Amino acid sequence: MEANYHKEIEHLIQNIPTISLATVDESQIPHASLLPFVWHQSHGLMVFASALSPHTTHLKHNPSCSVLIYDSVGVDPFALKRMQLKCFISQIATTHKDYNSILDQMHTKLGPTVSMLRSLPDFTLFALRPESGRLILGFGKAYHLQGFPITVIEHIKK
Repeated sequence: MEANYHKEIEHLIQNIPTISLATVDESQIPHASLLPFVWHQSHGLMVFASALSPHTTHLKHNPSCSVLIYDSVGVDPFALKRMQLKCFISQIATTHKDYNSILDQMHTKLGPTVSMLRSLPDFTLFALRPESGRLILGFGKAYHLQGFPITVIEHIKK
């Protein structure tokens, strides 16, 4: 059964192109946004965000955020397969050894727009490293997640 969890997690992080991102501003007012992402084995969820977007300021000034990844294709909207993760945020500097390979990976998954965006000075690469969360695989199939790499801890029965 454990392998099924990892197969579903792998499907969500490899095949879904966007995350719903929840951040808070300096007044602790919540904000939601949608961002393309890629998964990186060493860093977690990688997003490339413009300084023109409020979520970029929030990511720079708050050490954590929450993300939701979901698969909405052809299913009952009440039973969407989804994963919610609380993440620790870090910036990946342009001088970091993985910076260019991560953007190359983004180009492969997300398309040629990444090439144009990487030339713009207002974009920052962020790593969102999972700390904990939940995996929902349908009715009655909810699981606590923990850590990085993501591990299924227990079935939620209440």
